Amino acid sequence: MFYFGVLAVIDAIMAVNYIALMSVSVYIDYFKSVFMYTIYLKYIRILMTESNCAICASLLMILLATTERVFRTFEGKQMEKCRRFLEKNRRAVSAFCVLFACCYKLCTFWEIAVVETGCEKPFEAISLEKGYLSQNEYYQLIWQFWFRNIFERFLPFFYLIITNILLVRAAKQESAKTIGNDPKARNPKVARRSVRDATRALISLVSMYLLSQTLQVILTTWETFFNHTLDDHIDTYSYMNDFVSIACLLSSCLRFPVYFVCNRQIHMAAVNTVKDLKKMCCRRRGSSPTQAFLELVFLSSKLCFGNS
Repeated sequence: MFYFGVLAVIDAIMAVNYIALMSVSVYIDYFKSVFMYTIYLKYIRILMTESNCAICASLLMILLATTERVFRTFEGKQMEKCRRFLEKNRRAVSAFCVLFACCYKLCTFWEIAVVETGCEKPFEAISLEKGYLSQNEYYQLIWQFWFRNIFERFLPFFYLIITNILLVRAAKQESAKTIGNDPKARNPKVARRSVRDATRALISLVSMYLLSQTLQVILTTWETFFNHTLDDHIDTYSYMNDFVSIACLLSSCLRFPVYFVCNRQIHMAAVNTVKDLKKMCCRRRGSSPTQAFLELVFLSSKLCFGNS
């Protein structure tokens, strides 16, 4: 539950960044506002870096939650030691992962450059181009293409597939043992429902990860090996870039509904929090706005971190 709380905060940050990056650009195109365009260019490098840090941090949180679940499921001395270490230092490890993601993605700031072209037209006088890091062929090929695709997409994807398959198999074996030892101890329908929930979570998790990362791999391959064809298909390239951003946001938005359906703890915590919010909104007026705000923050923290 603690990791889901951290993920919720990261997803909220990504949602705000999406509005500032994607929605504002639509308004700029619609109203042809030079003022908005100038402000947009001033903060785009910062928010692009922040968005990449948030995406990397959310991936690390998913991997961390999956790893702790593996340690809880399988037996062994080393598994027990690792499980106790993570449970004891959960907040410190999460903070380290977020800090590592920020340091790892900080280079994004220098991969984008705002360049003055000298044109008389306002919208063509300043443009976004590759920064001095992205202009380096070795940096682009080794770091941006090979290293990032391997360590940010392929390895996490296969790790999640393998670990979730093992967890589903372990859940099936545990259900079979429980029913076999004492048929009255547990309803077979409950056991099958537990396995079905775990399987559904696996499929949803893998599908969301594929949704947000597969197209990015295709774009990176295109930019690296077929860069000379970008000008001939500039509209397709632009739409694909927009869809990548939407896919990342959609993956974040769907994360809570998936776990709400598949995880009973999150389901009960969310339902109880909504009930508490309903009681707070329907009761008599007598509390100050500050007190009501503090109660709302308390209920939100209860949902995110209450069962950690």
